[in-house]
Amino acid sequence: MARCRLVGRFGDDSELYAPFTPLRTQGGLIRLPGDEPAGIGLAAYNVARVRQEDIMDDRSRDRIIGAGRAIGRLPHAFVDRGIGQGRQAIIDHLDPLPAPAKRAFEAQPCYAPLARETPAQRADRVIAGIAAYLSELDAWLAPHQLPEDYRFFVAYYGGLAIDDPSYYFDIFGYGPKATTRYDIPMDGDQSLYEHGWLALGMLSLKDDGQPHDGHLVHFFIDLAGDVCRGCVVAIPTWGCYESIRDPRVILRDLVAHKECWTRVAGSFMDWLEMAARTRGAFDYTQSKTAA
Repeated sequence: MARCRLVGRFGDDSELYAPFTPLRTQGGLIRLPGDEPAGIGLAAYNVARVRQEDIMDDRSRDRIIGAGRAIGRLPHAFVDRGIGQGRQAIIDHLDPLPAPAKRAFEAQPCYAPLARETPAQRADRVIAGIAAYLSELDAWLAPHQLPEDYRFFVAYYGGLAIDDPSYYFDIFGYGPKATTRYDIPMDGDQSLYEHGWLALGMLSLKDDGQPHDGHLVHFFIDLAGDVCRGCVVAIPTWGCYESIRDPRVILRDLVAHKECWTRVAGSFMDWLEMAARTRGAFDYTQSKTAA
């Protein structure tokens, strides 16, 4: 029998998925059938870690949720829903499977089960895929760990984006719309993780409404404590960057390239609130790129 090839794990209708594997609940946690506690998928990630009461105090949770809601109210903004909001939130958030995609699935025996999925089954499959990616990210970052504030954001919101006429800003994460509305944090060179830095987001300034390759700002979170554990640094792609053209070179020797990066926030939570206050533009403008 031909094996199904997994093409995607997220909720976008343009991607294909492996056949649905039912989930069961145990003590309020969602687990994959047959998984041991240390197995892959939801059991490995352990949904208990994304439940609000297990991660952060009330005030910190409220700050992150409030900043996400503030961004969600902005024009041109999209805020996803993470698996920490629960199964029903994912069900409500997923778009119906378009008729062309359904017919394409029905024409391939390997993917035919997808055409017959209920909304709940589709949501469970998406949840399992997101959890598998989160487990993979944890393993990749070891011995470093995600800061609790960023972990909670990914659990609750997944990720977000602002596609303003003059700039595009996104915070990387894992949610039903990841890879289509915003990028994922493990979408880059492994050395960024090996050296204790994780790509967190990007700001792309536009010329006449179109992105400009030379007007980008890369944001990284410090996992190893090279600057300050959990802080966020920005690397704009102009000025001294133009002679280097690789953020990895800068991150590997921050002292030698001290003019090429800036510490913009002491924590992910502070950075997220800054993004909300500045509508995702921070203090970067086209005039600044020419400085």
